[in-house]
Amino acid sequence: MIRKSAVFAVGFVAALNSLAPASAQMPAVYKAFDLISPAANTEPVLISEELQNLFGSNGCDLGRKIQEKIDRDNRKGIIPKELQDNLGEDLKRKARKVANQSAQAALHVIQASEGGKSLWLQLEGTDTYNNMPATQFVNEQYNNLAFTMDCSGYLTAALSAGSGISGASAKAAAESAAKTNKSLVVIDASVSSPVALAINPSSGTVKLSGVNRLDILYSIANEARIQFPNASDAMNFTSWRALRMMWTSNQGSSSLQGATSVSASAGVGVFSASVNGGASMSKGITFKSFNTYILDESLNGSIEITFSALKKLIGELVAKNLPSAPATRMGSSYVATYPGLPQSICALNWSIATVDNVKPDGLAGSINSVWDKEGCRVTYSPKSASAPGAMLSLAATSGFDATQTFSLSLPVFQD
Repeated sequence: MIRKSAVFAVGFVAALNSLAPASAQMPAVYKAFDLISPAANTEPVLISEELQNLFGSNGCDLGRKIQEKIDRDNRKGIIPKELQDNLGEDLKRKARKVANQSAQAALHVIQASEGGKSLWLQLEGTDTYNNMPATQFVNEQYNNLAFTMDCSGYLTAALSAGSGISGASAKAAAESAAKTNKSLVVIDASVSSPVALAINPSSGTVKLSGVNRLDILYSIANEARIQFPNASDAMNFTSWRALRMMWTSNQGSSSLQGATSVSASAGVGVFSASVNGGASMSKGITFKSFNTYILDESLNGSIEITFSALKKLIGELVAKNLPSAPATRMGSSYVATYPGLPQSICALNWSIATVDNVKPDGLAGSINSVWDKEGCRVTYSPKSASAPGAMLSLAATSGFDATQTFSLSLPVFQD
C-alpha cells in the first residue's frame, strides 16, 4: 500500500490512562459483525462498488449536462486516483455493511446475554460517544487512511479520469462546484473498542482516561438494567476488541472549498482540488449519515465480563476516587472537586455515611453534588460549623442495583 500522499491523514491522536480488572476474560469465538449489530449480518459487499456509489451520488451541483457527461464517460463511477492508489488491492475486498450507522454507534456497543436472549446495548449517553471524535480510538501503529474531498475536488477527479469537458463548460462547473457546500469522506482504520478498553485497559494500544472509563462502565450497567429489569449477576457482556473498519459519507458540509484556477483549455490539473486530511475533519467539516463497513470477518479476540464482576469493578473504581484537594471552607460550607467522577455518578444521591469513621447520630449535614468541566464538585454543609470533622465517608445507591452502595472519601481541610 502507498498511503503517503499529502491528501491523507495517517496519524491520529490518542488519549490518556487507566488500570485493568482481574475479572475480564477473552474466550469465545464470534464473527466480527455479531458484536456490532444484527444489521451487519448481511451478504458481503464489494468495496469498489460501494465507493463508486459514494462518489457517484455526491450531491455536487455541477449542472445537469456536465454531470450527465461525467456519468457517461465513467460508467462504473469515479473513484479518485489518489484513493485508488492508496487502497490498492483492498478495492477488491468484500466487507459487511451497516447502513446509516455512525462511527460512534459502531464503537459504543456491547452485547448483553442471559438465558439464551441477547441484546445490543448502545452507549449513547457516554462522554466518549458525544464529545470525543471516533479517530481517538484509531490504532496508530497500523496504516490508517482518512480521505476527504469537496465538490471542486470531485470535478478535478472527473477531469483526471478523462471526462472531456470544454473550457466554457468547465468554467461554469468549477464556479458551481466552488459554491456547493458538500464534502465526502472515506476513513479506513484499525480501531479499538472503547467499551473493551473500559473493561480491560490492556486490551488495546489506545488509552482511556479514568473518568471516561468509569463513565462507559456505568453506562453498560445502567443500560443493562433498563433493557433487562430482572437481570441477574450471571448476565454476560461481550465486546469486540479491535477491528479494521471503513466509514464513508457524502453528507458532509464544509466551508473549506477548493480554489479554482480556470483557463480556456480546461485540461487535467487546471483545478485545484480541496482534498484534505484529518485536520479538516475537525475544523469546519461535519459529516452525518455514515455507512460503516466491517473489513474483518474474525475478531482479534473478544472481551467478556459478568454483571457481578462489572458491578464490583465499578464500585472499586468509584471508591478509588479522591478529590483534587481536601474540602475547603466557602462560607459555612466545604467544597471539593473529584476530577475522576463522570456526570452519571456525580448525579447520584450522595449522603454522609460516617464522620471520622463514626456513624453520626442523626443528620451530620447535607451533601450537594454538581458536575462541571472540572469534575464532580461536592459541597458539604455540616450541621455544626464548629465541628465539621476531618474525614467523611460519603455513600450513594448505585442507580442500577438497589443493593449496591458506592462510597467516597471526603477529607476536610481544618482551618
